Amino acid sequence: MSDDKAIILFKAAKELNIGIATAVDFLGKKGFAVENKPTTKLSKDMYDTLMREFQGDKIVKE
Repeated sequence: MSDDKAIILFKAAKELNIGIATAVDFLGKKGFAVENKPTTKLSKDMYDTLMREFQGDKIVKE
């Protein structure tokens, strides 16, 4: 992910092969405040946290 370009929740969830609600719930448990809307912008920390947790789901999808 590029540092200067935010990624939206829908794109991250699709890339990782998880649902938006799953991503929002997980990030909430990790202490991030995230709206349950597909167009919510994720910070780099949020995106990296999702990648670390759901990398396996991404590999299965590919």
